[in-house]
Amino acid sequence: FQSEHPLTLQTDACSYGISYILGHRINNRDHVIAYGGRTLTPAEKNYTISELECLAVVTGMLKFRHFCYGHHKVIVVTDHHALCWLMRVTDASGRLLRWSLRLQEFSFDIEYKSGRKHVAADCISRYPPLTKTSEIEEMKEHIPLFLFQDEENSSLGTLQRQDSWCGKIFSRLPELKDNYTLKDNVLFLVKNNEEETRFQ
Repeated sequence: FQSEHPLTLQTDACSYGISYILGHRINNRDHVIAYGGRTLTPAEKNYTISELECLAVVTGMLKFRHFCYGHHKVIVVTDHHALCWLMRVTDASGRLLRWSLRLQEFSFDIEYKSGRKHVAADCISRYPPLTKTSEIEEMKEHIPLFLFQDEENSSLGTLQRQDSWCGKIFSRLPELKDNYTLKDNVLFLVKNNEEETRFQ
């Protein structure tokens, strides 16, 4: 981060996401410092396009507040021409007026860039939404860390029996059957008393 150079905040919005890219403008070229973006909440999906574009600016400024606050020059770059005058309007809707007030703590100018030249922020905002976190967590439970061949399984079982910690479990396996099981002579930990097992 070089505070003597102007900061740029490229923003964009689409029907399901917003994006913001913080950068430096050095010799009329933008150099990226950080990328950001997120999907819209169900309520935000009902916003007008002008509100979404403004939301991207507000979110980007707040996300990168530690860079933008007090900086002598921040240039907000957008492909939404209405945003250039929207920040100066005095009779805006309640939401836009609140955002306008929120942005008053920052010193910035708005610069218009046509959509075909505004590709970086546009690309991030239109990136397909990620899988839900719960689905990702569920997938993690089924991703094998190692795939063993049958002959490797038998040597793994032998190694487990020679291991001091696993060896104790093997000797007490009948009384620990709720927590451990053998499959192809390999010791597995029973997860949450379910049929699924995981290599231990």
